[in-house]
Amino acid sequence: MTTILNEGQHKGEFIVQAVDNDRGDISLDAAIFASGNGVVADGTVMKNNGAGKVVPITGSIDTAGESNEDLAGIAFGTVDTTNGDVAGALVARLAVVDKTKLTIPGSNDADVITSLRKLLFIVAR
Repeated sequence: MTTILNEGQHKGEFIVQAVDNDRGDISLDAAIFASGNGVVADGTVMKNNGAGKVVPITGSIDTAGESNEDLAGIAFGTVDTTNGDVAGALVARLAVVDKTKLTIPGSNDADVITSLRKLLFIVAR
């Protein structure tokens, strides 16, 4: 009898291609995910909170219709910030990512994608 196994989502599944070296530190940065944001899913677009930590973006835009958030990168792996700050990693630069696998809070995807491109991301699909 054949058994069918279903495989769940992998950490960093949104990455199409990343620049890497022997240490794996060109595209990734260490980050502290601020407490109080519940479970932050892999692929969530994150911003700096001004206190040295990252939080999910809110999708806010300025009067010109552009994203006014200080984007930090994209969460690499799922972290649970329910009970406190959590050390984790961000894809922060030099990566090709699949837009369909990103979590972009708010409704201004195009502005967020433009901001990601400024961090040297190529957003595919």
